[in-house]
Amino acid sequence: MRKGFIFFLIAILLVMVNIPDAAASASTELQEDAAGKQPIPLVINNFFVLFPGEKAPFIKNNRLMVPLQPFANVIGAWVEEKQSSTSPYYKMWTSLTPEAVSGLRPGDKSAVFGGDMRLSIDVAPEFRAGELFVPVTPLLAGFGSNYELRRHWQYRMLVISDPAYRSLLPQVKDEDVQYPDYPHLLSDTAYPLIPTWLTQSQVKNSEGRPVNRLTLTLERVDGLGEKVESIELVIISVDHNGETSRWDKKLPINNDPIRTFQFETENKPSYVLVQAKPVFKEKPIYPTGFVLQVSMASVMAKFYENRGGIFDSFRLYPVDFRVDPLETILTMRKISWDNRVVTAKDMSNIVQAIYDLAGRSFPIRTIVENRSDVPYITGTISAIDQAGQILITESQEGGSSSRKLLGSPEWDLYIHGNESNVMLNRSDLKIGMKVKTWITGKPVISSEVEQAKLLEIIVD
Repeated sequence: MRKGFIFFLIAILLVMVNIPDAAASASTELQEDAAGKQPIPLVINNFFVLFPGEKAPFIKNNRLMVPLQPFANVIGAWVEEKQSSTSPYYKMWTSLTPEAVSGLRPGDKSAVFGGDMRLSIDVAPEFRAGELFVPVTPLLAGFGSNYELRRHWQYRMLVISDPAYRSLLPQVKDEDVQYPDYPHLLSDTAYPLIPTWLTQSQVKNSEGRPVNRLTLTLERVDGLGEKVESIELVIISVDHNGETSRWDKKLPINNDPIRTFQFETENKPSYVLVQAKPVFKEKPIYPTGFVLQVSMASVMAKFYENRGGIFDSFRLYPVDFRVDPLETILTMRKISWDNRVVTAKDMSNIVQAIYDLAGRSFPIRTIVENRSDVPYITGTISAIDQAGQILITESQEGGSSSRKLLGSPEWDLYIHGNESNVMLNRSDLKIGMKVKTWITGKPVISSEVEQAKLLEIIVD
């Protein structure tokens, strides 16, 4: 596990005490007071994101309601209170979507999306504990964010990811948070402890100074076959200014179904990150073959649905992927006119983006398709159809013709002259032109004509 900062940015008093004997009584007290219950915790970068005490989310008409300003801090957004002729309203935006959601006001089941479209958000926002609570999923949809309601055994969690721009949790610079390790795709103990409550109160410490005491309750989840030796627990408290405090502890395995911890911090938390990772007695051996193959195929299908922004941000584009019984093989390429070298870091970023989207890890092998110095076919343009497909006939010595390539232009087809890098348009291509041609991906070869995607054409 990568080691993060022990105390980040400033030295904030953070004292935490394990209370195994008080687990049952603490749970009973919490049930009497709903403040702090986490009905559907958020999961970002493999960390649970909890809002403490009276700022805890709640369910309203089957929608998860979250505190607007703390949630904005979590996803890297800004909130502005604005005045209208009738009542104040709130606007929320990010650097990527400056006019994402506005017109948020208590009692109103609609909001303005994209600057001018007022649409339903299903549930009206409401004020509680000095915060405006809003339905979280319409806001995420307005920002174009990736989110998914997932289950781990009987527990539900709302997983939010941004593999393309990595704008989530921007206040927390901890490497473990920004580049997390993910559990294996087939692991049963991905979350050995699930947080269910986080209460908050103000007390005085031993020196008489006021501090914020938080009580965290987690429930145990047992895997089916993995032998867990201990649990690595990480808790990071973040205040509204982004000041953080971190606590790490290795917990022994016991039979308590509920485990409760208290910790104190001088700065009032806006939200708290919690992660529990299993430490195995022996390295687990996960199934391969059909079981792994089906699971990886499902993840890659989801990845391809969201690939646009991901590949654009890394300037790498998918050519093909193949899911084998032991691994997934992903082939990528640069944009056709990009001459830069693809680094190992570039490839690592793509794999990390896939893991971010899936919330799990699995065997991936990446391949970069490099442009060959030798063209795939050199010949004459014989025809150009209305769909833009180009038929190129290769000429052999003595004038006899052999191979024919029917090429479909890729979106970034690079056309230029033999002695110039100045780009030409597709409309500049004419029948009878002599050309050198490069393709991307595997061609479909038949007895009469080959078919492929055109990546580059040089006109002689």
